[in-house]
Amino acid sequence: MNDGTLVLVGVEIVPLEDSDVGELTELGGRLRSDLLAARADSVEPVSAGAAPEGAKGLEVLALGQFVVGVVRSIPMLGKIVAVLRDYVARQPVRSVKIALDGDVLEVTAVSGEDQKRLIDAWIARHAEAGR
Repeated sequence: MNDGTLVLVGVEIVPLEDSDVGELTELGGRLRSDLLAARADSVEPVSAGAAPEGAKGLEVLALGQFVVGVVRSIPMLGKIVAVLRDYVARQPVRSVKIALDGDVLEVTAVSGEDQKRLIDAWIARHAEAGR
């Protein structure tokens, strides 16, 4: 199904315990590039609020968190989840969470039929919601 409805999906990198700010910034940049290469309509960093008084920035960004604009369809949601699955398999992260309409799917490096069934069910649930 593809009715052309654009939805905003939350994506969050769950870093390893010893990851630092620099590493998380770099990991976020790689994920953003991967999502844009997969033809997401937009990939914007999440704001963590206004910068502390006296700081030069206008706002603080939540590292490793993005709002991704995509067309609500099984192929597009499947493509985004595939990007996340590939990303987790090759980057030093614990997992990546994707959230749509309050429904969160955590994609881990663990491969297996159970994870595939969970991913397929999550995609189908949200692609059908746009009908």
